[in-house]
Amino acid sequence: MSSTETSECSETRVEEFGAGHDYKPGDKLKAIADHTELVLDGSRPICPVNDVLQIMHEPTANHKPFLPFLRQRSRKFEAKDTKYVFDDQLCRWWEFRKWQWVNRGATGDEGFLEYLTSNRRRDTLRGELKKVCRDSYEESVRNWWEFMSKDRLLEEQGFHAYQEAVKRNLAPFNFDNLQLMEDPRKQTQWTTWLEYLNYEQWWLGKCVPAVEREEWQNHQAWERFLEATRSLPPFSEKELAFLDKSCPDTVAAFTSQHPVLKPMDYRYGITRKDLGSAVKAINDLTKDTERFRRADLVLCQQKNRVKWIIQEARVMEAEMLEQSKNVPDSGEGKKRKRDELDSEESKKKRRDASDDSERLLLQSGLRNA
Repeated sequence: MSSTETSECSETRVEEFGAGHDYKPGDKLKAIADHTELVLDGSRPICPVNDVLQIMHEPTANHKPFLPFLRQRSRKFEAKDTKYVFDDQLCRWWEFRKWQWVNRGATGDEGFLEYLTSNRRRDTLRGELKKVCRDSYEESVRNWWEFMSKDRLLEEQGFHAYQEAVKRNLAPFNFDNLQLMEDPRKQTQWTTWLEYLNYEQWWLGKCVPAVEREEWQNHQAWERFLEATRSLPPFSEKELAFLDKSCPDTVAAFTSQHPVLKPMDYRYGITRKDLGSAVKAINDLTKDTERFRRADLVLCQQKNRVKWIIQEARVMEAEMLEQSKNVPDSGEGKKRKRDELDSEESKKKRRDASDDSERLLLQSGLRNA
């Protein structure tokens, strides 16, 4: 798979959301806190916080914008999982931040202080003051920090080699002004976002072999399914409804091979043995294709995630171009001014996020003393 191969996956799965939800009063506060922390740490939230708050009141609203970070419990998405979208994005962002230090050869506590500060700030904003004040709080946060992956882009090579590898990986996207530093805290928000794109693109490359490993097993499972159901007569709507209740995950696969007959066209009786054969065939198909379907879902989400990050990079690029129109056309002065603008824009967005969060907290009546 090429680095630019990030086409959309089957977004029709969005329509599988159920209408029910089980939001709790604290979920709104958590969503605001997680969104705020993403902005404060220099990331870009998947959507405005009000979009998620709207879903909490209208669970049948459009969920497509959340796909890159929507939690997947099974083949079907559930509307209630949108409440985790900022939490999952923030967790993923900090996995990347840890990855930054690992790829710079860090062996100590580099990055942990920022992670601890971020967690404490978020949990305080969530109203979880008892949790923050516990003596074991720092140890608990450290355990999560240590649990994060220590995988590297390159095995046992220095920062310069990592720097060159990132440039090569991002070259097909034609982004300018990538200036990685040994201390990632000194980078511009633009460079960090491009480094994040490299991180998710690296993960995309790891997802592809996982799908390929399961393709033959998946093919064989379908061959067995077709062989087992080839001799079965068409089923009526009533009998297909029974199958759907028995095996909802893969009954669609069965009906694609055996057309639904209208009741008035139904002529042949389906025996209990035929129903039993159909149920067994679908159960076997479900079990034997499970690993492939899971790997395929992960790959699909990762493609959507990379595509969204690229889109956000294009937006940032346009914003920087607009900002630089009035900058004097000189070498170092222009570069310095661009960096200053980037820094000021980042600070402004963080201030705005804090102001918005305070306003939303007051409006929702969920602010804790």
